[in-house]
Amino acid sequence: MNPPDHTQIPIDHLSMVRTITDMPLRSISFPRVTIGSLPEIVLLDIFDFYIKAAGHTHQWHVLVHVCQIWRYLVFASPQRLNLQILCSTTTPVKRLLYVWPRHLPIFVSNFKQVSRGPVVDDIVAALEHRDRVCRIDIDDISDDEFGPLFTVMQEPYPALTNIRLGVWFRRGLVPSLTDTFLGGSVPQLKSLTIYGIPFPALPNFLLGSHALVSLELWSIPYTGYIPPEAMVKSLSTLTHLEHLLIVFESATAFPDQISRYPPLSTRVVLPALTHLTFRGISEYFEDFAVRIDTPLLHIGLLDIRFCFNQDVLDIPHSIDFINRAEKPEITHLKLAEMSFEHNYAAISLYVERGDYRVDGFSIRAECRALDREISYLTQMCNQLSTFLVGVEQLDLRQDLFWWHQDNIDSAQWLDLFRLFPSVRALRIAPVLRPLIAPVLGGLTGEMIMEVFPALHDLHISEIALSGQLLGTDPIVSFTTARQLSDHPVALHDWACWIGS
Repeated sequence: MNPPDHTQIPIDHLSMVRTITDMPLRSISFPRVTIGSLPEIVLLDIFDFYIKAAGHTHQWHVLVHVCQIWRYLVFASPQRLNLQILCSTTTPVKRLLYVWPRHLPIFVSNFKQVSRGPVVDDIVAALEHRDRVCRIDIDDISDDEFGPLFTVMQEPYPALTNIRLGVWFRRGLVPSLTDTFLGGSVPQLKSLTIYGIPFPALPNFLLGSHALVSLELWSIPYTGYIPPEAMVKSLSTLTHLEHLLIVFESATAFPDQISRYPPLSTRVVLPALTHLTFRGISEYFEDFAVRIDTPLLHIGLLDIRFCFNQDVLDIPHSIDFINRAEKPEITHLKLAEMSFEHNYAAISLYVERGDYRVDGFSIRAECRALDREISYLTQMCNQLSTFLVGVEQLDLRQDLFWWHQDNIDSAQWLDLFRLFPSVRALRIAPVLRPLIAPVLGGLTGEMIMEVFPALHDLHISEIALSGQLLGTDPIVSFTTARQLSDHPVALHDWACWIGS
């Protein structure tokens, strides 16, 4: 039997299927057809659908055990079906690799690991077939596994396209990946994910990995710190990079001093980048953002989370970077959401379309005291003022299980609220109502219209749509004052949704 020649198939079977499915059921004649009579190209489409639906590239094992024809067809189409041999900790690797065809790529994984000890020998045995290994996915590397695994991975892997290495539960000092890791570079590498493992040699590694599409650096420890200028330089050759994630372990993962944006003649352009996630201190991102241009970065795929060591937040280059991102018109950002959680505060801005929140971005500050969270949000919103001019709905949220901090100066809340002059709908979470209601109820004189001057709808808890508030409730004082100022505010229950 010769290998299938798909170019000789005269019928577009997909078009034929679409035509049949569009016909009335009664007008279709169904001759008796067995699966053995289907053209090879149709069988390959069925096989491909089955493998992808199963979610595992090794699911082709089932197909090759059906019959000799299927077995030959599968092995004759390794690229079409993306055939890979899965070598895991539950696989007898040394025997398996001599059963299946030797031209098939190898996927090395410890996903199903249930015990320690000898199983690492099977993983190492698979990694020794360097010309065939196309994917490596090894999580939760133990202390005694570092030596054998990293030793075998010191030479080139020319077929490798995806690698994921992680240490989830650190038990001691994690050894660093050196400049000889994977031979120093992997020209065909498409995706690199490192979790909790220091890789100070990464900049040189990236300079030789030009095909990279996705780079994720999770939980970067102090021993793996890479200066922002070195990081940018290493990214400059990654013209295909679409997804970038840089997450530091904590604020202690940084040196005491970080250089602050030296003069640049030109920025490094990352022409394909569409997704960016950063978690670390603001000084690092300031020095990183001022050095790059990302013409395709969508504002809805930008996630910035800062951990702060100071009281003053100064992020002009971060704001400028957001402004330079590909984004909807600023006036289309209609919805703002501020979250006050037990260990962070966040401001998120969205374009609202019906009941959906799309095309937004978020900046988060990690801290644990409510007064500091309000201060950080006020500083962030001051610097984001150009994005707030069109916001018409403001949601204030808080962790239900977080204890209140009652000694908040009303002036702090008012400084924050004044930054939203166009808000027409305000939704206050039940947990925040005891803190914010007295602030609004205490407004007098000209201040009544200085805070939320465009407000038309107020959503708070414990308001039945047909009920009334007690006269002693501070919200009554606020709504009465607005009524007297010819700018009435309608009350709604917290759960009632106000559209744009």
